Amino acid sequence: MSKTEYTNSVYNLTSKWKNDAAFRDRKIKDMLKFISINDQQAMAEALNPGGTAKAYAQIMERIYTDSLISPNASRIMREYLEWPMQNEPVREKFDALGAKGGSLPGILTEAMYAKQKNAEQGRVVALFFENIPSDEWLQLMQTYVQQDFEIKLLTDKQFFETVRQKLQHFSGN
Repeated sequence: MSKTEYTNSVYNLTSKWKNDAAFRDRKIKDMLKFISINDQQAMAEALNPGGTAKAYAQIMERIYTDSLISPNASRIMREYLEWPMQNEPVREKFDALGAKGGSLPGILTEAMYAKQKNAEQGRVVALFFENIPSDEWLQLMQTYVQQDFEIKLLTDKQFFETVRQKLQHFSGN
């Protein structure tokens, strides 16, 4: 297959995946028939591009401070990341709350920025979990307890300092 044929094929399949719910559901069911969760986890670990929580936090900070590529690019990104602000309880507590999560079997990533009402400045947090046993990963996917942890990091200075000190102790820094 030529590069042009391959490109067209990928584009057509991507478009079909995006626009055809029945096609998407069929493909997901087909994939799950043949790939166990343990195999999916092994594939995710092998193919994970290996970004770091620190790098994602830096990106989120640049988006929040309108210094990504340009202020306009940052504003566009914020429109997508600040989906939590659509909820009234969130708007009551925050001037800004942006979030991007990701998950593959055994891998869970979360990056957030937040500025509480009446706070002088915002905060950024990024958590990356890898090699999570399947049972624990499924529980995290159902409870979202990691998001509660992140919100506490973003909003509670004492909790943030306690966690920072514990992490420094374990990392030796």
